Amino acid sequence: YIVQARPETVHSQKGDTEEIFYLLEDPDKLQKQGLLVENSGIAIGRRIGYGKVKVVESINDAHLLREGDILITEETNPDWTSYMQNLGGVITERGGPTCHAAIVSRELNIASIVGADDIVQTMKEKQRDGVEFVTIDCSEGEPRIWLKDVEYDFDTIEFANLPTTKTKVLVNLGIPRGALSSGKHPDGTGLARLEFIINDEIQIHPNSLIDYEALLMRYDVLLEQRKKIEGIKKSDLYHKDPFNQEIGKLKNTLDKIAELTIGYDDKEEFYVQKLAEGVATIAASVWKTLPDGSEAECVVRLSDFKTNEYYNLLGGWIYEGEENNPMMGFRGASRYVSDDFQNAFILEVRAIKRAREWGLTNIIPMIPFCRSPEEGAKINEIMETEGLKRGEDGMKVYVMAEIPSNILCADLFCEHFDGFSIGSNDLTQLTYGVDRDGSKLIPLAKEYNYVTNSEAIRRSLHTLIEVAHERGKKIGICGQAPSDDPEFLRFLVQEGIDSISLNFDTFARG
Repeated sequence: YIVQARPETVHSQKGDTEEIFYLLEDPDKLQKQGLLVENSGIAIGRRIGYGKVKVVESINDAHLLREGDILITEETNPDWTSYMQNLGGVITERGGPTCHAAIVSRELNIASIVGADDIVQTMKEKQRDGVEFVTIDCSEGEPRIWLKDVEYDFDTIEFANLPTTKTKVLVNLGIPRGALSSGKHPDGTGLARLEFIINDEIQIHPNSLIDYEALLMRYDVLLEQRKKIEGIKKSDLYHKDPFNQEIGKLKNTLDKIAELTIGYDDKEEFYVQKLAEGVATIAASVWKTLPDGSEAECVVRLSDFKTNEYYNLLGGWIYEGEENNPMMGFRGASRYVSDDFQNAFILEVRAIKRAREWGLTNIIPMIPFCRSPEEGAKINEIMETEGLKRGEDGMKVYVMAEIPSNILCADLFCEHFDGFSIGSNDLTQLTYGVDRDGSKLIPLAKEYNYVTNSEAIRRSLHTLIEVAHERGKKIGICGQAPSDDPEFLRFLVQEGIDSISLNFDTFARG
């Protein structure tokens, strides 16, 4: 069967509207009745969700989740994404505004609270007391959990009626299947996250695909070595022997790769095609001509997994070690120029090139965590060898401004890139030396003002915007701060920032 759907029909299902939730009952009265579960979490978005409590402590039990359930767990990672699509809400013990649960909940329009200390144990106790259902209420920006089905309502925002602005307003996107519902009315996307495509559509460490034939040979060699050892011992190797376990782990990895890549003899082609399809879906969702005659941009941040996150991909155990501080370790641009990862980066470049060749010339690759101008120059050199050259066919390359060196050497970075996108979370973390997801530090940061909307960050961004504009470079922001802080948003507009990329729920409220 062939089903044809007109773009306007697809968009009208969701992309023209957004719901703004509000509570109909008196929260003070509910609290006095003992119906509020006190917690230290962070409200994600402004939605309300009701459902049956499901405490799930391991991904191995995620299959027990049903449509409308409220998931209570320690934290989520990309393996959870497919289980989260139809939930009534998510509450996690760990994480901050940019953790996996927060990002996915926003894009799937799920009520969510993250970083709620001891919530798993708390909700287990509530279940023993007979509580079966709860309501997650983030409508006022507070992490409220009600022990009943509270009354609420919502208003529908018509995006077509929103005013146009001098500063371009874009959205942050990660999941391709959510792009068509989010991309019609913004001026483009300022942050399309490649990691979500890799996690959801590919699930495999790229080096495992590049080395697939070599890994098959390695498996055969290991089997032969085991056979020789068993011949010498004149008995089978104990099943818990580390050597035997390595063989079993490798076989399991290869079997899963074969299953996921069925139909692709060329495993590298699988990676490139899936990436290209995901990027193209997002780029197509925002494709339009803006009032100033320009194309709506689709800024695609190339992969920015940390070592521990790459380890969790299929086959990652073969290539990734341990780092004491992955947030400041082997990530972003440093991977791209390294011999250990450069071939994997080239697959990403080929995917971007393919999607652009399909006519989606609004795609702009963006380099994350680029520590020095020299690193930026090398990355451009690698991209040129694969046919992606700045200036040809309207090709632009942006860089994330999320490290103090990006600010201090902004004039030098301008020589290698066409624009900047401010990553306010990492920039704040590295400016103040504070863990952005450290639940104990969050209240201290607010009290003593080592947050994004602070003097140090404002001074840095004033300098960056000034230097960029002096050299004719675009500058935007895709970090969390404008979505959460209207005062900081106002500061950026007054400084003359070119674009602001918001989480979709914030765009709808705006």
